[in-house]
Amino acid sequence: TVWSLQVVCVSPSARDRGNLTLAAMRTAYAHLPNSLDHIQVCYDDRDADRKMYAPTFQYADVPDPAAKDVSWEDRAYDDVMMMAAISDTQGRALRSVVERCRPRFAANGTPGFNVGPSPAAAELTTVMTEAGIVEDASSALTLTLKEQQVYLDLLPPCAKHVALESRVAFALTARGKTDDGAGSYGRQFRDGTGKPTVRPKEWYVRLAKAFAAKLALAGGEGPAAAAKLQALAKALEHADMDRLASEGKVISETRDALGALLCVCEPHMTADLVATLKAHADDLAPVLLSLDAEVGVTGTKLYDGKLVLSFFARMAVRELQLTYADFGLGPDGSSVVDRELVRDIILVLMSLHRPASKRYTPPSAPATTCVRHVLDAFGALPFHGSTLMLCDTGVDPNEDDLCAIMMVINVYLLVERELSAPFSP
Repeated sequence: TVWSLQVVCVSPSARDRGNLTLAAMRTAYAHLPNSLDHIQVCYDDRDADRKMYAPTFQYADVPDPAAKDVSWEDRAYDDVMMMAAISDTQGRALRSVVERCRPRFAANGTPGFNVGPSPAAAELTTVMTEAGIVEDASSALTLTLKEQQVYLDLLPPCAKHVALESRVAFALTARGKTDDGAGSYGRQFRDGTGKPTVRPKEWYVRLAKAFAAKLALAGGEGPAAAAKLQALAKALEHADMDRLASEGKVISETRDALGALLCVCEPHMTADLVATLKAHADDLAPVLLSLDAEVGVTGTKLYDGKLVLSFFARMAVRELQLTYADFGLGPDGSSVVDRELVRDIILVLMSLHRPASKRYTPPSAPATTCVRHVLDAFGALPFHGSTLMLCDTGVDPNEDDLCAIMMVINVYLLVERELSAPFSP
């Protein structure tokens, strides 16, 4: 039996996202080279002019780099997963695939969450909802910061490093909706109740100054970057955010203080400054984590890995007469009702290809039994055939596109008996 996985990287810098995806997959499955023969990674840059909520993503060239290929929309697929923000052009292509192939379908995308406000995007949402599972941020899995570190250690090293780079640059370069006072950064990193975290102006001033203090002691471009951050801190201190918001000097569609604050940041956060932040991510991350703790950050959201779990759980419920509760999910197949079980399934499944000593192990015997039950179910699923995944690898500071891709591959390898459940029954 032959399975195939077509990963299409989208969003601005799509080529770089494709190269990161290739590098991560080649590292993760180097000991299972036959599996790499089933995986094709390309990019579709028909959204290069779309406004992003993060700086331009860059990743070094790799051998046999990702190629541009927009003909993905003409192929046939049994399964389709959309877990990236897409343009209207790509949305029309996805709609064509869904209507022509009638695949099993899952998407992270509702208006305001990966899907834009245009009439075409609204129509796409309706088509997606009728086709299968459509989730938004409310269906994501919350990881504690300790669990996030375990999760990051299960990613290929190149992906873990990019995730760290993404986070240190994120707070001062965030885009997207700001009317909740939290913005895209605060919605990603949440408090103990699961609510987005809100930061006053003084927090951003302290962050800029703290980063500057670290970089002033670094070599190379560090001192120059430190001077730019000090200038940003001074600009923030003297800015009247309410006045700027009332004048429409904001980065978002709504006139609010956070939108004004990020608008003040924008001219200071140049490409070279962002590159320096990323180059020193290992030194800057502890500073950011400490300041995040002061505003109550205790966790982060995992979106795409959770979507993949919902996708395969729905198949198992239909084909094997299981219940969503077996997967830690609510009756709708999307909501998380047993957070620890959902966490354990995702972490085990994303690491199943790794050597036994480097896989995630559930914390107790009962938890191990539950996860083994799930793995046995996934291994018994009817074969999947051809799968399309639309991804924006490199956008999320958790790199959960790569988590999702590895989960999909590992389910296929379970079905093929190339991998086996690592726990005794």
